Amino acid sequence: MPRLPSLNALRTFEAVARLGGMERAAGELHVTQSAVSRQIRLLEEELGILLFRRVHRALVLTPKGQAPASTLRAALDLISSGVEHLAQPSERLRIHVASTFGIRWLVPRLSRFEARHPEWRIEVNLAWYNFEPKDQGYDVGITYGRSSWPDACLTPILTEQLTPVCSPDFLERHRPPRQASDFDTLQILHCQFQPPNPGDWHRWASDWSGGFFDTNRGEVFATLDLSLRAAETGRGIAMADLAMVEDDLALRRLIRPCPEAMVSGDTYHFVQPEPEHNTPIVLAFRDWLLEEAQASTIQSRTVLFASPVQA
Repeated sequence: MPRLPSLNALRTFEAVARLGGMERAAGELHVTQSAVSRQIRLLEEELGILLFRRVHRALVLTPKGQAPASTLRAALDLISSGVEHLAQPSERLRIHVASTFGIRWLVPRLSRFEARHPEWRIEVNLAWYNFEPKDQGYDVGITYGRSSWPDACLTPILTEQLTPVCSPDFLERHRPPRQASDFDTLQILHCQFQPPNPGDWHRWASDWSGGFFDTNRGEVFATLDLSLRAAETGRGIAMADLAMVEDDLALRRLIRPCPEAMVSGDTYHFVQPEPEHNTPIVLAFRDWLLEEAQASTIQSRTVLFASPVQA
């Protein structure tokens, strides 16, 4: 194989040929005009041919310079594409995840996994419904509650703990609820994507110490995330999973007007559609997910027994 000329010289030659002058090529390449002239001279000496000739103070390709100029752009693009491909992560993981879990729990933590494994690319697809085995287009997933997945495909991550939350501003305008009658004057916010009746508000109201109240009134939102965002604006009290509002409670975007939290029995699961395909990226993500979930559970227990508001 014959020795190839300098790639830098070839790149310079292509720029001069395309732009029609050394000054423009120097500007595109961010070098001096003399550096461009030197690269062209060295390339001509190495090839033993004249690539350009001056015509009325302009550079014109010679017949021998026209042939390589016409193909060099495509060759440089191909080299650039190849180098870019080498720089891309060698493997990707496509994750299908329940919307609120993805927005409020997974994505805020995902940078820690990416820092640990920068060689891999993560793609997150939010599911606005609980997906099933027949769904396509992902490698692993995180699902909520009950589904038709075989038990062998599911790994429990987090168990839901329900507690009411609202904004500090909302509680300044309303008395903290201590008994069932207090909720008669408060706006409660629902997520329509709840397990079959009874809903989360009904389950929590049946368990707290203040007595049962009417849980069928109030505003309804399409997702838990939307109802929590409405609560952040002071619109009312939403029912939340403690793990989904850890950051909001820590930053006091949301507070807990009642100390009670109840374990609902519903669980978030890590899903492997093909459990026999335990690739390194799948195993690493599953182990990291369980590690983060354990830390989240510990933090939720701390919040669980913390004083929610000052009376």
